[in-house]
Amino acid sequence: MLFEWCLKDLHGREFSAEVMLYRLDLPDEGTLLQATVRDISERKAQRMALLQREKDLLEAQRIARLGNWVSDFNSGEIRWCEQIYQMFGRPFGERISHDIFMQAIHPEDRNAVQTAFDAALKGAPYDVIHRVVRPDGSIHTLHERGQVEFTPSGWALRMIGTVQDITEQQRLEDELARNAITDHLTGAYNRKRFDEEIEKTLARRRRNGVISALIMLDIDHFKPINDTHGHDVGDDVLVALTRLLSANLRVPDLLARWGGEEFVIILPDTDLLEARHLAERLRRLIAEHSFAVIGHLTASLGVTTLQPTDNPRSCMKRLDDALYKAKFAGRNQVVEAQPVMDN
Repeated sequence: MLFEWCLKDLHGREFSAEVMLYRLDLPDEGTLLQATVRDISERKAQRMALLQREKDLLEAQRIARLGNWVSDFNSGEIRWCEQIYQMFGRPFGERISHDIFMQAIHPEDRNAVQTAFDAALKGAPYDVIHRVVRPDGSIHTLHERGQVEFTPSGWALRMIGTVQDITEQQRLEDELARNAITDHLTGAYNRKRFDEEIEKTLARRRRNGVISALIMLDIDHFKPINDTHGHDVGDDVLVALTRLLSANLRVPDLLARWGGEEFVIILPDTDLLEARHLAERLRRLIAEHSFAVIGHLTASLGVTTLQPTDNPRSCMKRLDDALYKAKFAGRNQVVEAQPVMDN
């Protein structure tokens, strides 16, 4: 019989020992019990250190939201650590196959994951970011890395890798990217985003001849709103106006806050007549809308189309002139700027 006991030597030192007991039946002395004792303190200390390292690794993986996995191509089974089961929202110990794994991937990301997997089978590193849909419907973003192990003859044996939950990191990155191109008050795009898009729109106009239009909108008599009701009410008006405009624009249209109470809209693939009709509809919607605290207000709008010879400065100058004419003519109206040359 084999036991592991804690013993004490002649000097009083306690140590872990492996004790083997034997039963001896002797004719003259009867039955004796013989013991073999082996000091296993060092081996046990090494084992405890290994267990502690494994525990530390698991804790580090938990903190980093990182897990490891092995995909065995012979058995078709994928072995996950406990952390990955939590990432996928699945019960610990459930048998996982490639099909089950793929079913958990967000439908829009499955092709990218399968492409990365197929490339790994040809020797490429497996490195892909994808979303998973948990059984409760929540969506998480994961970053997977892996490498396929091959036999000397080139046969794929298994893939070993890691997966990290980067949902929060992705959310922060998306928020930073969104904040870099949106107006912090209204949520409309900012001047930076508009400047980028107008350059692209002008390039398409010169390259493909696609006519696009611009609308500039300015709230009439906005300063008295701030002076009378305060800037908080003025801010609420700008937010409400942004929502009203956004709800009545097409998907490709881009709304940006130009500054103060001025907004500008890019209308892709739109001629001057269509742009004029849209601007007039927006003018009426604004005039008919009841805003909190202040009630009704009006806006003046300028409209123009982009020309092959335009640059951002020239088209914005033409648009601004049209808006000024609308203001000068009595406000609450739309004025279109007729380009010198409209191809």
